[in-house]
Amino acid sequence: MRTWMKAALGVVVWAACAASAMAQTLTVPKNLTAGQTITIGYSDSRRAGETITVTIDSAGFPSMIVLERQITLDGNGNGSVEFFVPEWLVANFNAPGVNEVTRDIDLSEAPIFASSDSSATRE
Repeated sequence: MRTWMKAALGVVVWAACAASAMAQTLTVPKNLTAGQTITIGYSDSRRAGETITVTIDSAGFPSMIVLERQITLDGNGNGSVEFFVPEWLVANFNAPGVNEVTRDIDLSEAPIFASSDSSATRE
């Protein structure tokens, strides 16, 4: 029975190592500010030389804005693309084989527009 357990554990460890060696990654900066340009990175050695699509959405309801950016991967399966951060509250990033990455967007640097509300005027 011990031999069987060792063999089973070996298979589990091997599978975990193999999966991590072939894992895809999507890299998005943690802090986004509206109006800045960021770099989105993607890595998947099995897709070396291919072009993948990263889908970015505003998570808006009832209408959501969806943008796409193409990344051509190098011979090692790595690539990146520049992205101008829009004035959204949130951005969701999706790419093949990875979990969605969601980031809040800091709007403190966004322009403030005049309001017709009289309480917004200063005396």
